[in-house]
Amino acid sequence: TMSGGARAFDRAPDGRLDQSAPVVRELAQSPAGASRRRRDAEVSRAMPERRVAVYCRVSTERESQESSLENQMKFFRRRIEREPDWRLVEVYADRGITGTSMRNRTEFKRMIEDCEAGKIDTVLTKGVSRFARNTVDLLKIVRRLKERGVNVVFDSQNIDTASEASEMLLTILAAMAQETSRSI
Repeated sequence: TMSGGARAFDRAPDGRLDQSAPVVRELAQSPAGASRRRRDAEVSRAMPERRVAVYCRVSTERESQESSLENQMKFFRRRIEREPDWRLVEVYADRGITGTSMRNRTEFKRMIEDCEAGKIDTVLTKGVSRFARNTVDLLKIVRRLKERGVNVVFDSQNIDTASEASEMLLTILAAMAQETSRSI
């Protein structure tokens, strides 16, 4: 039992936690409950909401690639929904565009502009090869974004550019993605 005679938890006859139990109301109204609410409010203020963008790209306009693009977008929308301090800003998607050049990637360029304008804190993308297949471009862009406080998360490789070790890994993976695109 808790002080004041309330039990630590009350169960309904079927064994489930009884939400109408007096202990729930008493804890919420107790000094301990008030303290917990204040602490939770302070934590949520200390962790500002992350403005997250998603970047997806497919290199051809074939039907199978289009479904891959849709799956990428759904996956990342769900991932952002699961993070309480993340808010989706926008999904940027280039269809039928190669990752070897920035020239025709209008959505990618628009996303970078939004990052530089302070609208985005984090960019989520499936992998290094979806973001860029040119090592120099990839590193240049990641560094430019990092200088502005924007990190990029490469989901497939589990790399977050907020980490110090990310640049070495990105260099290796970007070189591999670049070579793969040359051999296709």
